[in-house]
Amino acid sequence: ANPSVYGQSYNSTINIDFWGEHFKSNDTGGIDMQTDAISALNELPYTAYTEQNVHGFDWKGGSSGWNYFYRNDIQQYYVDAELVERPVPITLNGTFNGTLLGRMIPEEPSYIILNIDLSTRWGWPYCDPNTCDCKCVDCSNPACTQCYSKFANGSYDYSYNHMQWLAELCGDLPAYYQIDWIRIWQLPGNKRVGCNPSDYPTEGWIES
Repeated sequence: ANPSVYGQSYNSTINIDFWGEHFKSNDTGGIDMQTDAISALNELPYTAYTEQNVHGFDWKGGSSGWNYFYRNDIQQYYVDAELVERPVPITLNGTFNGTLLGRMIPEEPSYIILNIDLSTRWGWPYCDPNTCDCKCVDCSNPACTQCYSKFANGSYDYSYNHMQWLAELCGDLPAYYQIDWIRIWQLPGNKRVGCNPSDYPTEGWIES
């Protein structure tokens, strides 16, 4: 990865699951999605979970804008308008499926969501579906946290648990995500608060 874009301190890489990937709906008659979100994956040190940390996000909308993420004043991820405004060819199962047109870093009113998620799509260890029930993630079910290879004679190799990582993760739960403070700054002369600025009047749309 380009270190000027993704940074080196946290071995940051682009999250390919969210820029131009085709998500097929699991619902009958549902709508498939072609994602246009941007994000990165970071290898955080153990202190990220045991000590207080300061996370920051710098946002400038429009064609000259950028998104800049950092932790404790160290860059995690940076993307500028030139990158997201560039058309990108997309594929579906390896076959060209069209072009994801460029996007503009939004200038419209936005809000901030702070959360913590666990997902099989984000840094989840590989699971062999021929050996384990990879969709089973219930911490209270031993069938999910224990999985052993089977020998030709039908017995099991109990020397290695393929789902030991899940058992250890379950041992860390419940976990808590505590936020001490949130501060928001705006540039002098460019302060805007609310969901209905004059250049993006959205009140009517919201009410409808």
